[in-house]
Amino acid sequence: MTNHKKIYGGILVCFCVILLAGCGKEAQRARWREGYVAIQMEEQALSIPQKEETGKNCLVLSRQFFHGEAVQICALEKGGSLEIGLYREDGGWETLLADASLEYKNRWYLGERGVWYILAGETVICLEEGKETRRWEAGAKVMSICELSEGQVVALLYEKDKGAWLASPDSATGKMARWGKTELSDTPNQVLGSEEGCVLVMDESGVWKAAETWGTAGQEGNREYLMPFGTAYKPGYGVEDFQAQEDGKIEVLQKSGVLQKLELRNPEQVVVARMWSVNSWIRECTVRFNRENGTYYVILEESEDPKDWYALGEYKSRTAVGMATGTGADIIFSDAVANVDELMETGALEDLKPYMERDGIQEEEYFPAAFGSWRREGRIYGANVAEDIAGLWIREEVFGGKEPGIETLVDAMLAYEGEKAVFRQYWDGQYILEYFLSGSKDLWGMVDWEEGSCDFEGGLFARMLEAAKRYADDETGTYPVLAEDLLYLSDIYNYSAKMSSDRMAAEGKLPVGYFFDDGCHMLVAEGNSRIMCISATAANKEGAWAFIRYMLSEEAQLDYKNNIGYPVHRGAFDQVMARIMEQGPIVENPNGKGITYYGDGTYREMGREAYIALFTPTKEAVEEIRTMLEEAKPMPLRTAPLVRIILEETEAYFVGDKKEEEVIRAVENRVRLYLDEHGN
Repeated sequence: MTNHKKIYGGILVCFCVILLAGCGKEAQRARWREGYVAIQMEEQALSIPQKEETGKNCLVLSRQFFHGEAVQICALEKGGSLEIGLYREDGGWETLLADASLEYKNRWYLGERGVWYILAGETVICLEEGKETRRWEAGAKVMSICELSEGQVVALLYEKDKGAWLASPDSATGKMARWGKTELSDTPNQVLGSEEGCVLVMDESGVWKAAETWGTAGQEGNREYLMPFGTAYKPGYGVEDFQAQEDGKIEVLQKSGVLQKLELRNPEQVVVARMWSVNSWIRECTVRFNRENGTYYVILEESEDPKDWYALGEYKSRTAVGMATGTGADIIFSDAVANVDELMETGALEDLKPYMERDGIQEEEYFPAAFGSWRREGRIYGANVAEDIAGLWIREEVFGGKEPGIETLVDAMLAYEGEKAVFRQYWDGQYILEYFLSGSKDLWGMVDWEEGSCDFEGGLFARMLEAAKRYADDETGTYPVLAEDLLYLSDIYNYSAKMSSDRMAAEGKLPVGYFFDDGCHMLVAEGNSRIMCISATAANKEGAWAFIRYMLSEEAQLDYKNNIGYPVHRGAFDQVMARIMEQGPIVENPNGKGITYYGDGTYREMGREAYIALFTPTKEAVEEIRTMLEEAKPMPLRTAPLVRIILEETEAYFVGDKKEEEVIRAVENRVRLYLDEHGN
């Protein structure tokens, strides 16, 4: 099985090679830390196109800026043909073709001089005065097209394994030939525009222009930036068109039907927030903060490829290097850093408590998890801005009627004689062992902190090893599981009565959660960009705290709508849950497409009443969730380095390279050495 411990590895030794890893992209991002940054100032949803005479919504083929106006090119199917029309923002409809071929149901681009272009895969179909006049074969997928001021057409072509490039058709042959020498990025999410005989390109780095030949020296890479994005704004894969206005602002048309207006600002102070992956709530809060705050502007620094989990360890290492050298981000999210216990010990994190006391942030207004995860000796090193809790249901028959406890579970698993099972799907032996160990502050009596001693040969640890190995998942997915997630607690908008405690109890499952010294509780999870901290070497600590304070505010917490977790502000939690109970699992969709129905069934299949009954939490369910949020606990940080040692030493046991006795001795020796080195 994949060794996830290696994938999610901790902070590595800071060799020079780490400093060089990914330095090109890091340097590019750092270019915009000083000077101007792109800020999203406004956003509005375009109207849903509808032809008044028919009363039907139209199929949107494409969106673009036409003579400066945001328009939508739409189609209405009529038997075996199409009516193609231009839908304007004032609701006006202009028929372009009354009886068009179904082949024309592709992306359109309306030229400024009356020529229409249809992008049909690798073919560009040209229409003049409503009649097809020619076709250009590109030999690669045509992603975007534009007209230059003198009438020349330039297209953006893309082919897998070859990347993207600019091309222009020969007027005589119709064949596409490469245009200019400007290099594009390898990804297809780039869009074209034009200005003064130059091609404008929007990609992840910004909006820039390039000419077919440069007559002026000094243009870096044959391009000149009009608006660099850095990480202050990300266009994503959904841009259809954009235009540069005379005042220097940029307007962007998203495929979702949203019109965004960007402005280049020179903020007084820039704050860089680093994370592995940005969720929609954090991004929306950042946009609002940047728009409303006149002093600080936050740039979100995301990983190059959030889906490449194999790069996570190296990304966290680069985060640590930046924190150690004072060249990194101001704010660090929990998914971009590892071994927080070590960072606290070495003074790498800023204490947030003085900021909280100065600005009147009262802990009692929040669930304990808000400031309880990264805390030591009265200091608060991290703020959890959205509470994600985790826990397991375990089959009641496993315990045989006994009270759930760690030794009861381990012994029951070893004595279990039912059908072959795994503990939990996708959990290998090390994950199971970590589950056994993580909740106890003294590893279930195996460590004596006061005496600085340990004992892993007393029997419990050996039984844990045996049980973890026996119930490891072999990834075949063919065996039943002893434990399942508390699924209905993971999604604030996707409660399902099918996953309620009453239903699970009826199925013979106990809500065990995680094992702690004082009993069973839900676990406060740290991943998924939940906890925010300030680097002790941050260049802008006040700006970093201003953003954290905003994320903790009732205003931001009330708007929490990510698909995992809950607001940490108690008052916001009450209001959000009341809103969900009142509205049911139905929310307004911000892109103007009406309403969205959440849940694993569909509104149309079930009918409105049955749907709302199944997916709307009751008052009892909300109180149950609240109780679990109040009682949830984080993993004890003091034992974190010991658990890492144990997992390193037991890896050989789980793959069959070492015997149980060898591993126990190795664990005993290394933990004792750690205790000796770190004192009582």
